[in-house]
Amino acid sequence: MGMSVFNSCDKLSDVTIEDGATVIGELMFANCGSLTNITIPGSVTVIGSNAFYRCFSLADVTIEYGVTTIGRSAFEFCSSLTSITIPDSVTVIGSGAFSYCSDLISIALPNGMSTINVSTFYNCSGLTSVTIPISVTAIQDNAFYGCPGLTDVYYSGSPDTWAG
Repeated sequence: MGMSVFNSCDKLSDVTIEDGATVIGELMFANCGSLTNITIPGSVTVIGSNAFYRCFSLADVTIEYGVTTIGRSAFEFCSSLTSITIPDSVTVIGSGAFSYCSDLISIALPNGMSTINVSTFYNCSGLTSVTIPISVTAIQDNAFYGCPGLTDVYYSGSPDTWAG
């Protein structure tokens, strides 16, 4: 499916992505303000940039093992998102992927990723806990900027390997 297929379908509340789909295109479900939950099957390898941008009601996201990339701003402004489990198959989370997810409380990043990109969790004001795997060697600018409630960061690697 191509870019912006369901963009701005504000009354769209229920979506089933069948196993066999391989890509969720850019802006595919952007601005679908009534979408409340989504399961992304393991056959999908890429969640495109801005795929769920401004899906304000999206609260429950399940990403199955097999997805490797979460694109830039994929879940930006999903302000009802409280938690998300990201499987270890994900190696890339794009810049701003979860920015402005104000209800996001905790996140455990996958074991295969090496970089937390620019503004990945920018202004996630409800974020209190982050688990960073040992595979992460770089945390870029503003990755956790505007997260005033962040009190618990768990990391088993060496902070002197982090780059700005």
